[in-house]
Amino acid sequence: MNLGHRSPGSVAPPRSVLFLDIDGVLHSRDVAFALDDVKIPIEHLLNAGLLVHRHLLWQVLQAFPKVEVVVHSAWRWTHSRSELADLLGPAGARLIGVTPKELHREASVLAWMAYRSIAPTQVVVLDDQPELFRALTSRLVVSDPALGMSKPSVLAALGNALGQVSSAGDAHGSP
Repeated sequence: MNLGHRSPGSVAPPRSVLFLDIDGVLHSRDVAFALDDVKIPIEHLLNAGLLVHRHLLWQVLQAFPKVEVVVHSAWRWTHSRSELADLLGPAGARLIGVTPKELHREASVLAWMAYRSIAPTQVVVLDDQPELFRALTSRLVVSDPALGMSKPSVLAALGNALGQVSSAGDAHGSP
C-alpha cells in the first residue's frame, strides 16, 4: 500500500494535514470531463473550468505554513504525486502524498493517518461529499459541489479549521 513518498521514520511526521478532494472543491463538480481526458495541458484544464479555485486554496494555505496537503480525490487514480503537485499550482509545494488508491475516500484518509500516526485533531478534510464520511465528520469542511471552495463561508470554515489543526500540531510537539 503506497501511503506517500516518505518512508516511515525518514522524516518527522507532518504537523498538520489538509486532505484535499478536487472535483467539487477546486472546480464545480458539474464541469464535464472524463477521467481519462484529464492529462491535458494545465491551460486547457483551466480554460475548461477545471482547477479554477486553486488560487483560493493557496491563499488560505499561506496563512498556515505548517499545514501540508494530501490528495484523497479520484484524481490520485490517474495522476502521479508530481503531476498533482503541478496541477495544484503554488499549493503543490505543500503536497506530501496521496491516500491509498485501493481504498475509497474516508477509508483511504484513515489508513494514511494510521500509517503516519496522525491524530484526528491534526487533520482537516476538504470535500464536497459529506455523505462519504462518518468517522471524520468533525474534521470535515464541506464545499458546495456547484461552486467549489469559492463560497466565502467555505473559505472561512477552512481557515478556522486549519487554524485549529495548526494549534493542535504545535501541541503535539512538532517543531
